Amino acid sequence: MRIAQDFLGMPHALMNRIRDKQCEVLIQSGAGSQCEGSLQDLEQTLCSITMEKSTLTLLPDIRKTPYANLANNIDNAAFSIRSYIGIPIEIRGTLYGSLVFSSPEVRIPDHFNKAEIEFIQLFSEWLNSKVHEWELDQSLKLQQKLAKAISHAQEKFIHGQGKSKGFHGLLHDILDLSGCEFGFIGEVLEDKAAKPYLATFAIEFISNTPNQPTPQTTSANSNITIEDLDPAFISSIHTNTTTVLNAIGEESEHKLRLPTGRKIQNFLGIPIHYN
Repeated sequence: MRIAQDFLGMPHALMNRIRDKQCEVLIQSGAGSQCEGSLQDLEQTLCSITMEKSTLTLLPDIRKTPYANLANNIDNAAFSIRSYIGIPIEIRGTLYGSLVFSSPEVRIPDHFNKAEIEFIQLFSEWLNSKVHEWELDQSLKLQQKLAKAISHAQEKFIHGQGKSKGFHGLLHDILDLSGCEFGFIGEVLEDKAAKPYLATFAIEFISNTPNQPTPQTTSANSNITIEDLDPAFISSIHTNTTTVLNAIGEESEHKLRLPTGRKIQNFLGIPIHYN
């Protein structure tokens, strides 16, 4: 990306992935505040133009285009955009995201020359092949981790390590496999007043903080009253289906939060069947 930045004279570069109408920054190259991992509504970004047209986007002076308002949505002065290049990324014929080059300066002269356009097109082809290879590699690693987690869970339950230890091991492997920070495994029961509550077999919270070189894992055993839970936590039980919520925005009806009070961005709920 830096080689391309130098050739094009564009100091900022981003590789984005589209997730449920949101734009996620996977890789950032260039000066300014770090924004890798950040999410923004796709329709509020210049990336939306590239994704909508599914073709190369060249904007030598954004102020002279209908998209000036999208450039103004960027609050950070370090990422002020006056000229812009957007390249769609496709994997197996499906739009995956975009590669972006930008500059706080207007392009002079006010166009991209033939050599630059040919370079961008060749770079785009190379990038699409590399992203495809990366996706295949990630898929293989995920399958290996999944097989290891299944084997680990079977070993714990077969060797009779007890329900609690078995579920704790299973939950830990699921969190590691999915990259989640918090989770629990439990059973819905009713008290003497016929009010439902959740009896948890395992609860685990993985804390990732800048001051800690390695994630800190906390396990607990306790019951959670359903009245205190967001409906999303028990929707898998009521509907008997897997619940997936990605890129949960502040405007969402779900106000899920971690035990630390941090807003949950992604949620997975899986019903467990017995007999």
